Amino acid sequence: MEVRYFHGYINGVDYVFVDSPVFSNLSDNIYSGGREDVMMRNALLCRAAIEAPWLVPCGGVPYGDNRLMFLCNDWQTALLPVFLQECYREYGKLEYARSTMILHNMAYQGRGPMTDLNMFHLPEHCHVRFCLDDPVGGIHMNILMAGIRYSQRLVAVSPGYAWECKTQEGGWGLDEEMREAEWKLA
Repeated sequence: MEVRYFHGYINGVDYVFVDSPVFSNLSDNIYSGGREDVMMRNALLCRAAIEAPWLVPCGGVPYGDNRLMFLCNDWQTALLPVFLQECYREYGKLEYARSTMILHNMAYQGRGPMTDLNMFHLPEHCHVRFCLDDPVGGIHMNILMAGIRYSQRLVAVSPGYAWECKTQEGGWGLDEEMREAEWKLA
């Protein structure tokens, strides 16, 4: 799917916007359509963000692939760390780029059947990193969990929320994952 970038450099700050026909007519509800539609739009946004440093002349020149940090917000962009590792770093591209996942709301995780992973065209060996066996929902794909696993750092919106994410009540099924990742949680 083709995307277009809109770029503005205002008062020393680069602003980059991504556009695609799949984003059209969503101004009232970015979550319109079915689960698969929403996941595909989010995946496209993540891939476009990874490609932007090569294509958009931020600060006057394309950044290239040195010393980049991608900040990801919640499940909607949690595929970015996965794509970064599995589709770029594994192939010698963006080797020094890193990702930080910012956690605002653990309740929304991008869950779906494991077969949904096929739409992302990821190597099969990484599918296990999406797999969550939930006592209530059974085995399913969890995009937020994969993003947490692939990110180099995690940031919660507050110290209290960082603590809450590690509790059974506040982790929404990912509390064990968050306790295991505590070393990278700020």
